[in-house]
Amino acid sequence: MVCVCYLILTSILAKIGIEGVNSNLTTALRIVVVLLMAWRMVFITGT
Repeated sequence: MVCVCYLILTSILAKIGIEGVNSNLTTALRIVVVLLMAWRMVFITGT
């Protein structure tokens, strides 16, 4: 269930976008956010 919330958040961030910022930079930022969320889940679940 938490993963679904993360996916929704990522998709919202992708749709909103950041005006005036390079698209490659925004893609990199989204990837970092997803990786941080994934590592958080690893530590929470202990796997």
